[in-house]
Amino acid sequence: LSAVKADVSRVSNPNLLDNPNFAIWQRYPNGEFTGVPNGTYIADRFTITNSNGGIENKIVRVDGGGIKNLSGPPCVIFQRIENAAQYNGMTLTRSFLYELNGNQRLESYTSIAVDWTDTTDVLRDVHRQTWIAEGETLLAAKLELGSQQTLAHQDTAGNWVLNDPPPDKTLEL
Repeated sequence: LSAVKADVSRVSNPNLLDNPNFAIWQRYPNGEFTGVPNGTYIADRFTITNSNGGIENKIVRVDGGGIKNLSGPPCVIFQRIENAAQYNGMTLTRSFLYELNGNQRLESYTSIAVDWTDTTDVLRDVHRQTWIAEGETLLAAKLELGSQQTLAHQDTAGNWVLNDPPPDKTLEL
């Protein structure tokens, strides 16, 4: 009963990103992209580029949520949001849940939005981009107001668990 109570009382901020677990792929409905990804839309609302503009990557959707760089150089994913300027001066937290060879890690960083426009990569921080290494899976991403990450928490066994269930795909479309 206490475990259920803890989950019910867990507070989570709204995610400002669309398609945060990369489940919707209208452009590549089979959830697979192979090619030179620089500037290519992959999972809906996300664009990808790689660290070497001339080399192909194979990017795939993972069942249950996530995007995997199956082969090729490290990739950067990004998303632009409408009316991003409304967040200028606000503290925002970006969080990413990764998996590589069965090991999960959560990365989170906080900064203040400065000079954001509709062309701003809202996942990029002054010091960091959202890289996905070869063989690595990005399970989920979150951009939220405030200085606390609420994307995921660790359960008693040390496993990362998403705080919010993946959204209804039909609502995102």
